[in-house]
Amino acid sequence: RHVERTRVLVFVLDASDADAGKHYVSLQNELSRYSDALPKKPRIVALNKIDVAGAAARARKLRASFARRTSVFEISTKTGDGLAGLTAAIRRICDVAPAEIPSPVARVLAER
Repeated sequence: RHVERTRVLVFVLDASDADAGKHYVSLQNELSRYSDALPKKPRIVALNKIDVAGAAARARKLRASFARRTSVFEISTKTGDGLAGLTAAIRRICDVAPAEIPSPVARVLAER
């Protein structure tokens, strides 16, 4: 249920894995089966491990396969590359996306 209350979905994929694109499709299918609302949420894909040999080239190919409305970031959690841009993008979306978690006060008022 927690996933339903998120403002943005962030998918962290291993760019060094040749099957990263298939894993993303699998995740999308699973989310669609879980809820009709989840595929409509803003999404970001973080292609991780770009510091691994061959991963940056694979990440560039993967980037081209994502829908236009999907923001894609190439990152390395090991070196920190790309993390500032990723966190800034998450913050921008969270700042404008509506909160789906009502405050305790709002919940009490709604129950009246």
